[in-house]
Amino acid sequence: MLEMEVPAVILSGGQSRRMDRNDKAFLSISNQTLLEIVVDRLQRQAPRVAINTNSNNPKYAQHDLPILRDQIEGFLGPLAGILTAMKWADDLGYKTVATVAVDTPLFPKNLLKELIRKMKVSHSDIVFAASASDNKKKKVLHP
Repeated sequence: MLEMEVPAVILSGGQSRRMDRNDKAFLSISNQTLLEIVVDRLQRQAPRVAINTNSNNPKYAQHDLPILRDQIEGFLGPLAGILTAMKWADDLGYKTVATVAVDTPLFPKNLLKELIRKMKVSHSDIVFAASASDNKKKKVLHP
């Protein structure tokens, strides 16, 4: 059990302009949609999970999770989704929230544990993932 429980929000609020307006949350990898993979991974790590989307697609409801519409209208990007996630977590009594983009389904199965550890070690209020870059031999940040 984590020393600190952190709820998580899946950011899926984009307009999918580069995908011909097809909602990327429902693209499949090995017979599972990106959303199914992310929901499964987060539910194993977080006490509560919600989905941030501005879509009216009824497929989102099949996961029986809270659907959060951006607090600020106008498809303003992921920061609007993060603000919405922060408000939702605060309303539930949490001081911290994790966000994961729906198009990053293969994040580590211990992501939240590692982010919490990093917060404690660095005494930071905000942390984000990074990965190694083989060709540049340095970390690539994923804010």
